[in-house]
Amino acid sequence: MERVVQQQLEEIGKQLESQVDDQLAKFESMKVDDLQSIRDEIQKKRKLRMELEKKWRDLGHGSYDELGDEKAFFDAGKKSDRFIVHFYREATERCKIVDVHLKTLAAQHLEARFCKIDAEKSPFLCSRLSIRMLPTILLLHKNIVVDRILGFTDLGNRDDFKTDMLEWRLALKDVIEYEGDKHNPPDHTGPKKKHQTNIIRKRNIRRGNEDSDDTDEGSD
Repeated sequence: MERVVQQQLEEIGKQLESQVDDQLAKFESMKVDDLQSIRDEIQKKRKLRMELEKKWRDLGHGSYDELGDEKAFFDAGKKSDRFIVHFYREATERCKIVDVHLKTLAAQHLEARFCKIDAEKSPFLCSRLSIRMLPTILLLHKNIVVDRILGFTDLGNRDDFKTDMLEWRLALKDVIEYEGDKHNPPDHTGPKKKHQTNIIRKRNIRRGNEDSDDTDEGSD
């Protein structure tokens, strides 16, 4: 058995060595003009990225801002292809947890616009977008809602979830650039921390005669 394993290891070593030799031969055969073309292409991509990042910053990307009214929501959605909006209520403790994580991610992902909007001051939006649970995070691409995160169920169903868990969840619909494994969430172990209030509240956040309640999510 040991001899078979040794032979297999030797075969793998030869294959790897052959691959390295091929890469070195390819590199050595490249002409000066080829190398210069590669450098020029890299510089071009860097320049385009810098210009794009400047455009994003001019649109408010890089920071986590509050939208003053419903009109601001529509204006921002038209300007930014990737738009992430947290519908919150000041009295909801879990919304404050979301704020911390989204502020961190906004600084890390210039490609997306991160904002928050007060659900109680946005009855038309809440009605039109069926916002019934707080916190709710809407994910929009080119002004179209492609997904939504309701409460903490998709984040491990715990209040002490890590920022990279929310980052992974946002990446599933490509609203942010992500280098990790989309098929597997970050592995965080440990006991679940129950939501301290663990209370389900209902409050009408729509105008008019039509009733629609929104619910603060609690953990069991």
